[in-house]
Amino acid sequence: MSLPEEKLLVRRIREGTVIDHIEGGRSLEVLKILGIGKGTKSVVTVAMNVPSGKLGRKDIVKIEGRFLSPEETDRIALIAPRATINIIKGYRVVEKRKVRLPNVIYGMVRCPNPTCITNSGEPIGRIFDVIDREKPLLRCRYCGRILKPGDGVVLGTSMSRRVKTALVITPLIIAGFVVGLALLGLEVGRRCDCAAWPFVLSTIGLAISILVSYKFLEWWLK
Repeated sequence: MSLPEEKLLVRRIREGTVIDHIEGGRSLEVLKILGIGKGTKSVVTVAMNVPSGKLGRKDIVKIEGRFLSPEETDRIALIAPRATINIIKGYRVVEKRKVRLPNVIYGMVRCPNPTCITNSGEPIGRIFDVIDREKPLLRCRYCGRILKPGDGVVLGTSMSRRVKTALVITPLIIAGFVVGLALLGLEVGRRCDCAAWPFVLSTIGLAISILVSYKFLEWWLK
């Protein structure tokens, strides 16, 4: 491929993020980990198997109008440890960095141990500690299984976002049931002239909310 042809293939963008030096054929996995899919409004350009002096073949991902933070891009080190991130403004590279694994990985990898509690159907988020960034090596926080990223199933960022969402929604579910039934109890107690109704119904609301929250988490984090 001649230089003009390559430039045409990976045209410049005015503003956004360019992820370079992705191992050939792995750009779609990178998009999955970043949570870039049908709902993404940014223009995304993917070039696969571009000739590279360092890698032989490489993939390139360009995301226009969006500046990815280190926290977002470091996640792709699981599958593209040699990737570089270029932040573009006004057609110029204003920041260049290499990806780096975080200390802890939430939800992006499924433990291959079939007896791990995270594979039991319980509403438990998957957590891995990074014990070696060079190889890299991960350790499941629950069962202690040590694995390389290729040993586990990369799930993408949806799980980590789900965990964060669950942490917000669950207290709202509990508060909603308790407050709602407590208010109902006040009204019932006022009409029946019984002061115990607010306590009784709020207790029932707490029990129901815990059950509903558990079922919600079981479905949401599965």
